Amino acid sequence: MRGYFLPRTVVNLDGLVNNRASAALAAHRLDAYVRETGITYIIDRSGFIRYFFGKFGGDGGAPVEPVADVGLVTVYRVLPQEERDRKPAEAADGG
Repeated sequence: MRGYFLPRTVVNLDGLVNNRASAALAAHRLDAYVRETGITYIIDRSGFIRYFFGKFGGDGGAPVEPVADVGLVTVYRVLPQEERDRKPAEAADGG
């Protein structure tokens, strides 16, 4: 329903409507699927997406950061690969 009102392409990640997402979940490649399809934002129940990426992601950890809480859901920005690569180095450097 949200997709109808948004000026962006909406991709259903639960696998019920999207066979490619379902295959990515089964192969534990959700993170790669998100990158390959160019998804830039994810809306999901607060906190649930980190569990979802942890269980089905593949690379470990969720490649997202929260940008807004809207009631029971959170809007997450998918981190570009270069930002994902920087995060572990920044943590190791203490910043």
